[in-house]
Amino acid sequence: MRKQPLAVASGVALTLAIAMAHAQPPPYPRIAPPPPSRAVIPPTLPGYAGQDGYYRWYGGRYVWFPEQYLRPPSGRIWVPGHWRATSRGYVWIEGHWRYY
Repeated sequence: MRKQPLAVASGVALTLAIAMAHAQPPPYPRIAPPPPSRAVIPPTLPGYAGQDGYYRWYGGRYVWFPEQYLRPPSGRIWVPGHWRATSRGYVWIEGHWRYY
């Protein structure tokens, strides 16, 4: 007995969808980020706050984002971002401004 073309195409499409879903990198890395880069950066500019460089999870791997200077809003200090270990893997907690 011959299979119907629609049934075969549906089976192939389903198989490809499952394979692609399994090929995607996990949303949360299971391995800890590498230690931060120890690049020498100039001192903080007057009126600016230095944000340290950090690793982000992107495309299934850690990618380094370099240091930068930010102009703080009045009455606030910069709280750096950090990685937190969870049962699902490592989660990046964004840096933010906090009132002092």
